Amino acid sequence: MLPFICKQAIRANKKSNIVYLNNPKVGCSTVKFNLWKCVSPETHGPDVDVHDLKASPFSSQIAGQGWLKRANIFTFVRNPYKRIVSAYLNKIRQREMPVWQDFCNRYGFDVADRISFESFVDAIFQDDPEYLDPHWRPQYINVMYPFIEPNFIGRLEDMDRDLPRVLSRFLGKDVEQAPRRNVHGTNADEKFMQFFECSATLRKVRKLYEKDFEHFGYSRELDGRHDKADPPEFREVEHHRLDLLQSLFRMPGKSHEDEVVREAIRSARETGDPFARNWALHLSLNARSGEPAAALAEIRSQLGEIQAGFGFLKRTAARIAAANGAWPLVHQIASAELKRRYESRSWAGL
Repeated sequence: MLPFICKQAIRANKKSNIVYLNNPKVGCSTVKFNLWKCVSPETHGPDVDVHDLKASPFSSQIAGQGWLKRANIFTFVRNPYKRIVSAYLNKIRQREMPVWQDFCNRYGFDVADRISFESFVDAIFQDDPEYLDPHWRPQYINVMYPFIEPNFIGRLEDMDRDLPRVLSRFLGKDVEQAPRRNVHGTNADEKFMQFFECSATLRKVRKLYEKDFEHFGYSRELDGRHDKADPPEFREVEHHRLDLLQSLFRMPGKSHEDEVVREAIRSARETGDPFARNWALHLSLNARSGEPAAALAEIRSQLGEIQAGFGFLKRTAARIAAANGAWPLVHQIASAELKRRYESRSWAGL
């Protein structure tokens, strides 16, 4: 997985053998507040800044943490419709810094502008999903699923039930009710449907979050009639792929690197997930970048996947092709990216 996504996701405490996969706009303040209180009560207080990694008992680092393989890993997910409305109301309509400033800089808005929900969706829909702000990035990318398979995936809609279950199972803490930290509350759950009166906006949101709907059992219908209702189960699994990531990021030597890269590529392809497959091809191309003939041959053989793939894969392939003077390949990759962006803009006319 991409290093910046790993760092944004991982909240690990070795002493308690627990890892929370951070998923913004899914009750992450509540989760981190209660976790901190359980694993380090001596440093916890009612006014702690749960997002302050320097003060927190949790680490976002992966490299060298071999214990992660057998850690208890969990996360929470949320109805994609409600989550994007919550993100819009909190970060865009309320102009919360620094997210608001970063949004304006990235998409060419003025900080004095009032951005409609439709304009917000238009802007992010045209972007590469992996580079979206994590508050509205697809959740499966945020939590690296299914490359990483947590022991437990709870739902924000059932957090009052599911978070105490997590604290009891993984930390031995019997908590009747986990205190809520609703510091960014927007009441999106009560009013989200009014934001989808534009059919083109609804289609874009469904397309952007299609994997979230698929992976986490949420209905594509706005009323959620077909959401999975059964309580999620705890799973006994070891996290070999997370162990691969920490080895990959450590890289003590070339022979070890080759072995780890090969295993990471095999494991990513095994998931069948497009994002993981693209990341595997990205790794493979980078590993061959010192062998121009092999790298260019792989780009040519995988050109279709590269052209249809995520932005980071296109950039990797185009960089390697350009470095070796293969300008027709660069042109083919760039043309595919321009076509993708044009088609994204064309959604409004469907």
